Amino acid sequence: MQRTVAAHEPSHLVVAVDPVNFEKPYTEDLEGVSTVMKSTPPGLGAEKRLTPGYPAITATVVNLPEPVITYANWFSYRTADFVSENREIYRAIRITRALFPEHRLRFVADAGLDDQKIFAQMSLVNAEFIIRACHNRKVEVYNDRLDRWEEELLHDLTATVPLSLKLRVTFTHARRVRVVDRALGWLKIRLPETQQVLWALVAHDPISGHDLVLSTNMPIHSAVDAKMVYTE
Repeated sequence: MQRTVAAHEPSHLVVAVDPVNFEKPYTEDLEGVSTVMKSTPPGLGAEKRLTPGYPAITATVVNLPEPVITYANWFSYRTADFVSENREIYRAIRITRALFPEHRLRFVADAGLDDQKIFAQMSLVNAEFIIRACHNRKVEVYNDRLDRWEEELLHDLTATVPLSLKLRVTFTHARRVRVVDRALGWLKIRLPETQQVLWALVAHDPISGHDLVLSTNMPIHSAVDAKMVYTE
């Protein structure tokens, strides 16, 4: 693992932390088997479904020619040693840092990691993060005119942020190359409970009107910074 990373000499490591559920169909008596939620493949009516299986956490370096797994663990909600899913996420973060103590780490994750305790854990291991925001939490935004931080709801802020950068993005999904237009806007925020300073990046889809909001501790001061965060 370390040898593979060293061979490529990356300037930083982008590590995707992914909570996943492994399905064990028709299993009833297997030790520690849990009830998990699955959406792929979909059930009848294309809806999510409850099924026997095991939750898991993986952490994978994704910005190298081949992926490098830094952490992978299946666990069970039903065994005596289970504490919480967040504990598994913390372990993935800490072990990745222990494996690469000198590298610049940049964790990326979906909305399942949109948690202030996880944000703080990232800071403890001196890591950057980009996480899709889903909670309409209270945040503070700086009022330059009055020279003070003021409390707002995140969704209210991101709905009105100026979209000052437009770009065309190419990506592959379901084995198809897709080209989409995005408009980006960003603002600096602070979490009232921890006083941690973050940036919120808004990626607006002009066709659907949908906004993707990313929370990051990487400073966004310019269009170049915003594009880099979105691309990662």
